[in-house]
Amino acid sequence: MKLAFTLSLAFFLACTSLFAQTIIYVAPVNSGSANGTSWANASADLVGRMLNATPNTEIWVKQGTYRPISCTNCNNNQRSTSFVLKPGVRVIGGFKGDETAAAQADAANVTTLSGDIGTANVKTDNSYNVVHAPQVGDAAGLRNLTITGGYAFQTSAANVASRGKAGAGIYIDGDGIGGLSSPTIVNCSIVNNDATGFGAGVFVSGAALRTGEAGGEASPVFRNCLISGNTTRGSGGGIHVNAAGGTASPTFADTRITNNATVSTATTDAGSGAGVSLAGTAGVSRMTFDRCLISGNSADPSTSGNPIGNTGATGGGMYIQIQGGRNPNVVVSLRNSVVSKNTCYSGGGIYNNRGVLNLTNVTVTDNEARGEGSSGGGLYINGGVADIVNSIIYFNKLGGNPFGGRDIRFVEPARVNISYSLVQAASRSDLFSCSNGTCNNDTLNTGAGMKYGRDPMFASSGAAVPVPQASSPAIDAGLSSEAYVEGGDYIGAQRIQNAAVDLGAIENGGAPLPVELLSFAAEPQFSGIQLEWSTASEVDLEGYRILRSTDGIDFVEIGDAPATGSGDYFYTDRAVVPGRTYYYQLRSVDLDGTSYDSEVVAATLGGSGSSSTLLSSEIYPNPTSAEVRLTLQQSPGARTVYASVIDFTGRTLKVWPLTTDGTHSLDLSDLPEGSYVLRLRDGEREESSAIVVQR
Repeated sequence: MKLAFTLSLAFFLACTSLFAQTIIYVAPVNSGSANGTSWANASADLVGRMLNATPNTEIWVKQGTYRPISCTNCNNNQRSTSFVLKPGVRVIGGFKGDETAAAQADAANVTTLSGDIGTANVKTDNSYNVVHAPQVGDAAGLRNLTITGGYAFQTSAANVASRGKAGAGIYIDGDGIGGLSSPTIVNCSIVNNDATGFGAGVFVSGAALRTGEAGGEASPVFRNCLISGNTTRGSGGGIHVNAAGGTASPTFADTRITNNATVSTATTDAGSGAGVSLAGTAGVSRMTFDRCLISGNSADPSTSGNPIGNTGATGGGMYIQIQGGRNPNVVVSLRNSVVSKNTCYSGGGIYNNRGVLNLTNVTVTDNEARGEGSSGGGLYINGGVADIVNSIIYFNKLGGNPFGGRDIRFVEPARVNISYSLVQAASRSDLFSCSNGTCNNDTLNTGAGMKYGRDPMFASSGAAVPVPQASSPAIDAGLSSEAYVEGGDYIGAQRIQNAAVDLGAIENGGAPLPVELLSFAAEPQFSGIQLEWSTASEVDLEGYRILRSTDGIDFVEIGDAPATGSGDYFYTDRAVVPGRTYYYQLRSVDLDGTSYDSEVVAATLGGSGSSSTLLSSEIYPNPTSAEVRLTLQQSPGARTVYASVIDFTGRTLKVWPLTTDGTHSLDLSDLPEGSYVLRLRDGEREESSAIVVQR
């Protein structure tokens, strides 16, 4: 559990306990008098209890699944029904039904608010919005809830920002003069919601209702939440923030925004900002992301009929959109966060169109701008400003445009101020990829502490949250005075631990690897290649995966071993043939699924055993569709030769005891197509041959 979340949760609980005047108890089934005054009299009507709740009320919700309404052939009115949050009301899930304090609630007791109100598992008759938070002020809140199944596809709604088309998971509405909707949302999962407009998972709006009028304010706080698997045909698969003419300044801490998408249809291109999108024209937005992960989001770059892809699908992880000139009142700040594995046409990680983007101790890696002519693998700065310090921008990719800015793309008039950061570009000029050869209207200010083309030496290549190794050039390479230390690094550990702050989201000393590997070696033995490794310590380690390759590039898993705490491990790979070199890698897997790969080692199995005399003279046909024939050599004395077929993982699939010399037929008709090892052994000698089953 992250330290920052622990402190914020304690504050949340203290506040709710101090000011709570009423507790309402809700369970999936009515009990007792069902008046909601105790667990023994719990009400099953969560919608009604929320609608009628007064300020300073806590609603304790027992684990289970709740729907705002149930209907058959659901009409628009029924599908418009939501769980409506009221001012000063806090809805807390995660109860088993016998607790006496809010602090006893646990998200492990899954409490689901579902929009699946009609035919089960059919989205098209689901609620437009699962939760609606209209003008709820800043004392309302949600905690320990899973919000899922919203489907905002109301055909009669023309506005893509309306409830019928936006905010399928949560619609937070602070629009209009004096409007305020800034709830605190803690430990919630907003997952698998769909929309045709803005913000499938979360829609946040403080917009003006009429031209020339002042807008409202929507500044919700999200802590330790998951926003994942949400999909929209518009912009903002996970989150859309609308500050048009008003204020929309959400805060996200310890939150994962992952695997959300904007998608194309047969007639429309996908929208932008698969993870997060922000529209800030003539508005004010101060968005902050502390210790957040924005990963695996995809603004679909492919559309039928467009050979170079969907050029409108920009900002895989995040899209900042300002119409007209630059808006200095739209500032997005990421601190101690990771932006990784996002894809789109341009701006794989983040696309900043005329806003202000601040990155402090951020890792931007493995994002991709995909498609012919795509630009900005990591960042795309279009007429906006980016201030970058203590960060890593590396291993980002471009599709068909080698000059499109793998790290950063500049489009005039863009301004980037970067210092104390590690980039993949080999030089300053290589980093300055602008929209024309002269870059007349673009500005790149590179300060002290820049590292060009230095591999950050992540412990696990391609991981969503990469950790620099102790020997990485990112260690102690930052400017400590610019580090954001409140709440710690990405995992909540102390931000500065040695002489200076590390570059990127994770302080090396703050992220111990699950295993301290002392040695890893591969040695040829009589019957195969033996792998040996030794560890000094193992922390929260689930076990090991053994990977093998015949070319040192493409590896497959051939076995595993559970973690024992520390010590020596052995694994023998018997699915090998003499004379061929094999490459091995050890993958340690943490309990939370994080994995780390070792260095690659290699070994070659030598001759055919302890004697130079061959056991067989011929094995044919090879490849075969059904059987192979082998001829055993004559040798003095009675003996039994055991023939066995072994798959690539080392499992023995078939064994034949052969007691005579001469030719023998081995039936392989029941084996799937693939490569195997045929091993012959007579107690003294052993030899192996590769065979292929092919039909």
